[in-house]
This record gives sequence, structure tokens and C-alpha cells, in this order.
Amino acid sequence: MKAIVYTSATGFTEKYARLLSEKTGLPAYELAQARSRLASDDEMLYMGWLFAGGVKGLKKAQKLCTVKGVCAVGMTPPSEQNMEQLKKRAGWSGDGFFVLQGGYAPEKLRGLNKILLNKVTGSMIKKLEAKTDRSSEEEEMLEGLKNGFDGVSAEAVEPVAAWLQKQS
Repeated sequence: MKAIVYTSATGFTEKYARLLSEKTGLPAYELAQARSRLASDDEMLYMGWLFAGGVKGLKKAQKLCTVKGVCAVGMTPPSEQNMEQLKKRAGWSGDGFFVLQGGYAPEKLRGLNKILLNKVTGSMIKKLEAKTDRSSEEEEMLEGLKNGFDGVSAEAVEPVAAWLQKQS
């Protein structure tokens, strides 16, 4: 594995890429930087944020180098069901696919991304507020959607780091 390459809109995916870089010693490059630093036959782990059910930038990364693994970073905690759906949408088979919880920072979004995410989160807030018997997880999600949150953790990257070490 030659590098960790990422696309980040609000900084959460970049935080994970930096954490993985520290743990593994692999350099972390933003996708635009990677174009001048990697060859087409180099192998990489690609990290992108979830957008419209897909992993932002994955197709561009696949055109640039050999993508051996993928980390999708989104607002919600990962689940087996979510991971399998995302894997399928990304056209990924086999191992090397990970989902990590990032966060929500609406103040960092711009343009169309801001408009679309505001619609989605607004709808989620309304649904959660309408529930009278919210679970503690739903309460936490509602609070995070209203005020933003950072769910990045060093522990979350452990399985990814372990997988990367096996690839060496």
C-alpha cells in the first residue's frame, strides 16, 4: 500500500486520514494532491464522505490508482445493514470496505452540498421531534443534528489500521 487518499468537505474524513497516517506511517493525500504524487499502478486506501448513497470521489480515485480499500465516512454510526448497502452502491466486493462515523458541521458546508444536507437533516429533525418515545440514541442524534457534532475517534480506525498492516 502506497498511500491513504481522501476527499473531505467538512474535515471529518481528513481527521480520519491523518489518524490512519499516524498509526500506519502511510502518507495521507487529498485527492487533488495525490494526482501529482502517485502513479497509476500504486495501491491506495481511499477515504470519502457519504453523499447521496455513494462515496464521494471514489470513481475519480479509481481512475487515478489501484484502490485496494475504501472507508466511507458519514453522520450516522456504522451498521452491518448500512455497510452492505453502501458496499453494493460503491460496486465493492470482498474485504477492505469500512464505514466510520464522522460528524456534522453545517457551518462548513457550501453551495449545493449545504442545500441538500439542510433538506435531509431538516426532515430527520422533524421525524425525530415527532416521536414521543425517542431512544437515547435518537435523542443524541437529534441533538447532533440541531447543534452539530464530531464523532471522529482514534478507536474507530483500529480495524482499518489492522487491515492496512495485513496488506503490507
